Amino acid sequence: AVAAAAASLDVGGAAAPAQARLREGLEAARAGDATGASRLLEEASQLDPASSLPVLKLANVQYHLDGDAAAAEATYERALRIEPSHDAHFFLGRLRAAAGRH
Repeated sequence: AVAAAAASLDVGGAAAPAQARLREGLEAARAGDATGASRLLEEASQLDPASSLPVLKLANVQYHLDGDAAAAEATYERALRIEPSHDAHFFLGRLRAAAGRH
């Protein structure tokens, strides 16, 4: 579960401060620190609002570490509004399927 929340360190072309926060957030997620990971990933998303990656990772933390499916669903939807990506659709679909809402 923790691995799913922090699966990728690919930060693309994010600005240096956003990239640093993203990496720190992923490290916190790997360590099981949901609160720290959430804070750092939210900071990364504010530093680079055009990137959906920090938002996608935040949703993964909310779902896999916090167990908060409602917050994760809203955050996956937020990631999709920024950039409709295969990953966001995939994770949102898995969340909804697990809840019995295909």
